[in-house]
Amino acid sequence: MSIPRSILPRIARRLRSTVDDNSVAMVAEAARALEPVLTRAALARPSRLAELTRRGAVALGGLSPAERSVRLARFKGESSIAIMFADIADFTGYTAENGDDAAIALLGRVAEVVERAAALGKGEIIKHMGDGYLLVFPSSSQAIRAGLFLNRGIADLREDGDLVAMRIVVHDGSPTIEGDDIFGHDVNLAAHLMDHCRPGSVMVSQSSKERAERRLRRVRFDRRRRVKVQGVPEKVEVWRVEPATAEIDVVATAS
Repeated sequence: MSIPRSILPRIARRLRSTVDDNSVAMVAEAARALEPVLTRAALARPSRLAELTRRGAVALGGLSPAERSVRLARFKGESSIAIMFADIADFTGYTAENGDDAAIALLGRVAEVVERAAALGKGEIIKHMGDGYLLVFPSSSQAIRAGLFLNRGIADLREDGDLVAMRIVVHDGSPTIEGDDIFGHDVNLAAHLMDHCRPGSVMVSQSSKERAERRLRRVRFDRRRRVKVQGVPEKVEVWRVEPATAEIDVVATAS
């Protein structure tokens, strides 16, 4: 079993945007040198690939602290922004059934869909944690459109044979942005809402619904629930979001 070499060009492309031309070759070679180490780790503990990708090869393709700082800077000073968490439901189970090579290839396909969704909503991918993502968007309407687009993209992967689903949560709030990180009550709340999000769903908080529904004519909010969230005394109201028509035309309605 070997870590697919197809992941290495992706790592190199991302690194190329942050280092000078003379350094690219050296960094790419360093990534290649890590392959035997990652392979031995996968052989020793193949059932823990999800943890390996969180802390290993996939992390190499993530944003540097300087990049995150630049991307987050444009959200500073806003009264509120939309926070999105998304992850692959039961990624460990997928890995156990399909093997490590298939799981790593799947991560690459999902990453491409997530990147397109972020661009559609004019948002930013702040953290990539293997099978999970933290993104921010200028508004909840843009985040919800991106979430529906992402859900549709994952459905397309299922039609192509990848039996996977994502959990997607959007919450509108005023997180603290410092340097290359985002934190605070609203980030914690959004993260905890993931525990109540069913696979294949886009779930939003009440604050996101209130801020977005007037701008989303082709979206409906239904299946209202009240859920208990750790650290919050009152139950939190959440909604499932679905396209109002069979066709998800989020690109035409994006603004």
